[in-house]
Amino acid sequence: MNRVPTEIFQYLLTIISEEIRNGAEPWSVYTCLFQLRLVSTTWMVAIDSHPPLWTLLTTRHGEQLFWRAHERSRMLPLHIDLWCPASTDPMRYLNAIAKLASRWLSLHVAWEYRSAWRENDLKSLLLTPAPQLRTASFTRFDRIAQSVHLFDGVAPRLQTVIMDRSSPNWKSLLTWDLKRLVIRWMERAEEKAFEGLIQVVSASPSLEELELVGWSERIPIEGVPPVQRVIPSDRLRKLRLRQFPWQWAVSFLETIRIPNSCISDIFLDVSIHETQVDAALRLMKRELAQAATVAISLLAQGLSQIIKLACVSTAASRTEVKFTGSRHMTPNNAEFQGWSGVQGLKPDIQNIDVPVNLYVTCPEGNEAFRSIMEAADPLLPSVTKVTLDESSLSLFVKHSDLSRFTNLSELEIKNVNAQKALNDAAKWILGLRSNVMALKTVTLTRIDLPTAVIKSFSNTLKGKFNLNWT
Repeated sequence: MNRVPTEIFQYLLTIISEEIRNGAEPWSVYTCLFQLRLVSTTWMVAIDSHPPLWTLLTTRHGEQLFWRAHERSRMLPLHIDLWCPASTDPMRYLNAIAKLASRWLSLHVAWEYRSAWRENDLKSLLLTPAPQLRTASFTRFDRIAQSVHLFDGVAPRLQTVIMDRSSPNWKSLLTWDLKRLVIRWMERAEEKAFEGLIQVVSASPSLEELELVGWSERIPIEGVPPVQRVIPSDRLRKLRLRQFPWQWAVSFLETIRIPNSCISDIFLDVSIHETQVDAALRLMKRELAQAATVAISLLAQGLSQIIKLACVSTAASRTEVKFTGSRHMTPNNAEFQGWSGVQGLKPDIQNIDVPVNLYVTCPEGNEAFRSIMEAADPLLPSVTKVTLDESSLSLFVKHSDLSRFTNLSELEIKNVNAQKALNDAAKWILGLRSNVMALKTVTLTRIDLPTAVIKSFSNTLKGKFNLNWT
């Protein structure tokens, strides 16, 4: 510190503090600052006298730190973290925070306190004019959030709303043209929640990020309302649907127009019933049709396990539909219905002329492997990459019809711990050149074998293929 100017030291600390404040536990910034204050008197003075380090007012560390940060922040804009546990009356903080509303940049409320009087006080706080407020986030906020119009007309710059384990008042979200909307772990998602979501997205043409995670899945198929219009989402850059009711996801994705530049992370888990598979495949085909460049990944894990489809765009968008067999269905039935869906994608893949990555893992043995390859056979001419693990490597070497892999350019071997299997694979790959002319690259991934074994594998193929280790 004696060699670094105080201004530079303070500037670096400000950058670090902002990173922490933007993380999952912003209040932990003070743990770091107080540890640094103990290094020397010079550091203590530099930290205490720099207002940007004290712009988070949090109730998690007690009143003393709350008022100390209030004093040292001077008149800078503030980030408010109002944590109200069940055992602590928040009134002593509510009044102070309300008086500072003109300085709010962000407000996070985690509410566990149960008192009708204090809930009314909190509702008043959420209607306080906040001209600088950009972000509002709420945790465990169901009853209050649904009964109040948040910052109704008094927070003109609000751009981000985050609801965690809280059901929003959808009408209140129509007030702003939001840029970011996050709704996580909404346990009591009702039909009106989907209608509200559509209305909010429609009213937010500037929406750039949408994250819907952990919504209740107990929703009947007939409860999905049809949407008659297509909503343009030209500015959407990030879309995340995880543990989201797949019926709603299908309807939602058929409603909005997603730009090719959007980074999407969509994961749906459906039971294998004909109507559900058809709906899930509609979603996948829609994603295929709109993506500029697409790779289809087929993950086959045997008859009695999971059969998964993944649609991966090189533009970083991903759609993944997992078909899970019901316990009351026979493995053969589950296998047939799941893979009939895979074959149903074939016309779309051929029309778009996209590459297919085939990942095979098959601990069940020969019969299961034959069934998997038979089901995947219509897609084999489009396969450009095959990934094999220890459970499928030997089976693939013995039983695959390589004449069907006319466009195979890369072979990946991963998670193999048996030396004999790797040695046999090296000899087999060496003989592929006459059958698979397009094969250029061989990749080893997470191989837990001695270096000498891997070098022997590489020397066998050296000069004939491009070799990669990861």
